[in-house]
Amino acid sequence: MSLVSCECDNRSVSGIEPSFWFEVISMLISNMLIHLIFLWAGSISMIRKAIASDCEQIADIYNHYILNTTVTFEVDPVTAEEIAERQNKALCFLAYEEDGYVLGYAYASNYHSRAAYRYTAEGSIYLKNGAEGRGVGTLLYEALFSAAKEHGIREMIGVIALPNKSSEALHQKLGYRKVGVMERCGFKFDQAIDLSFTTPIRNKPIRKKCLKFG
Repeated sequence: MSLVSCECDNRSVSGIEPSFWFEVISMLISNMLIHLIFLWAGSISMIRKAIASDCEQIADIYNHYILNTTVTFEVDPVTAEEIAERQNKALCFLAYEEDGYVLGYAYASNYHSRAAYRYTAEGSIYLKNGAEGRGVGTLLYEALFSAAKEHGIREMIGVIALPNKSSEALHQKLGYRKVGVMERCGFKFDQAIDLSFTTPIRNKPIRKKCLKFG
């Protein structure tokens, strides 16, 4: 069993509303419950750097979203070889493994090629169909924050194709807010699609530091 413990960034206690500490405690309790569920189920899980042998499973996960949803603007299935290329280009690429199977992955990529954007990345996360609602997305995204920070990233932007209630809820849970919507910028399955842009709220307890054991 792999355990993940998270801690908030150190902040001055002066002037902080009681609601801040309530959110911190709530997040810690939520994380503990997730791990208790995994322990009860007897699953062996870990978050780790994605490797070449994961590419086939990752391609299968992603192709479900390509072929059946509008959460990605890609329309043609990808191959394991294409996933391998994207792994090599990403700033960091993580996989969530449980009992030997990849149930989700997350990666951070440069938001823009121009130099002034060098400290800003875009985060992406995909879970295997049916693996939602178990806290895997939260753990993966938290680990991604930590990994991206090690690469010098200071800002992680979330770009969400609408509607996508689960992704919006995840970003909100992790202290993100919607800062704008680009309307009708995509077209898939005979429908126009809007894009939502989210950024971290300042002075919110985003759990960026994740320590993995086992």
